[in-house]
Amino acid sequence: MKKLVCLLLVIVLFVSLLAGCNTQSNGDNNGEQNNGNENQLDDNGGAVQSKWDGTVAASFESGSGTEADPYKIATPSQLAYLAKQVNEGNSYEGSYFELTSNIDLNNISWTPIGDGTRAFKANFDGKGHTVLNLKITEVFSYFESYGDVSFNYGLTGLFAFCENAIIKNMNIDTAVVVLENNKKYDGLYIGVLAGRLEVTSKSEISNIRILDSSISLATSDTLSNVGTSGLCAGGLVGFVSVSENSQSVFDRVESNIAIITKDVYIKTNINGGIIGLLNNYSIFECDRFASYLMIRWSDYQVSNYAAAFGTITNDPSAITKLSDGFSENSINKSLEPYYGYNFYNASAIICDARQVKNPDGTISGSFEFENLFGCVKPIDETAGFTEPICQLYNMPSNAVYTENNCQACDTLPQNHGFDESVWDLSNLSAPKLK
Repeated sequence: MKKLVCLLLVIVLFVSLLAGCNTQSNGDNNGEQNNGNENQLDDNGGAVQSKWDGTVAASFESGSGTEADPYKIATPSQLAYLAKQVNEGNSYEGSYFELTSNIDLNNISWTPIGDGTRAFKANFDGKGHTVLNLKITEVFSYFESYGDVSFNYGLTGLFAFCENAIIKNMNIDTAVVVLENNKKYDGLYIGVLAGRLEVTSKSEISNIRILDSSISLATSDTLSNVGTSGLCAGGLVGFVSVSENSQSVFDRVESNIAIITKDVYIKTNINGGIIGLLNNYSIFECDRFASYLMIRWSDYQVSNYAAAFGTITNDPSAITKLSDGFSENSINKSLEPYYGYNFYNASAIICDARQVKNPDGTISGSFEFENLFGCVKPIDETAGFTEPICQLYNMPSNAVYTENNCQACDTLPQNHGFDESVWDLSNLSAPKLK
């Protein structure tokens, strides 16, 4: 009998504990401030990441913006607060930011950070976290005048416009940029990370991966040609401009991106797995990069370029250094001339390299290449060719350039020179950064 009573007491106590835990849990949930986000576990079942509901927070999580005490962003709503602040005129120049968790933007249309005239000018450290399910349908417009003529440009990305920014240690996974409208732009700059990056002193983009993402443009309007403008789309950045006495560094960057233009007339279409268009007037360096670019061009485009770097223009004194890179481009069009004109052009590393000369014809700058590999492949049997095209870059006859251990190939050779502590080389046909 005593044993039975003890057993009943244990059962009653156990049930009471369960009820108490459940009541406490419900009380916590009911009293919790949601802050505009729905929380869930990340893929590893560890740190909590936030799932966006489209709202904007009233502040950051914490921090004062110094290097020792950076502004901390823990939820999508707080990232949206950063966009709101920058787009209202606060560039946060010299400030520091860091992510403290993964950010799930939940495929809700994102308003980019920085518009056409207001740039993000700060330091952003993702701390190894991932921005998931970024969806972009919005383009910021700005105007530039050349003499008496004004041109309308559009730009978009997670960051639409950055100047002298440092962005590092972040992944962007499953981003979708979908632009379907009839608004006319003289030039359109699109990048998953940033649409436009202006460098007037120093900028760094490092340890960034763009995974399983796409840029899609479908519009019946015309993008007119301004210089080398038109459409400039990049896996990381659409357009980079490096001013005199400045330096831009890309290091340990990777992109797996599809760029699709459907039923749209574009006079000049520049696509890059890393950067669409680079105008270099000083020093640009990109070390340790992997570019996997899939292109689907339409039949309504005049000049098309695709590579890890779509077009690079070097000023007479500019130095462009590319090293330790692998690029695979898959395209849906034949590169054969049509009536003597090359409508579709593709290479592995640089599709369209341009070298500007001084008025007296001299050039003091150069392109410097080391440990570069890659090729161009057909998407399928409709592409018009079947074998890989082994061409790393298309250099102009007046360009000054050096190359060391560079080879057009679809598989990384044994003498690749890559640092195996940085690279995952388990598949030499598809090397990735760790």
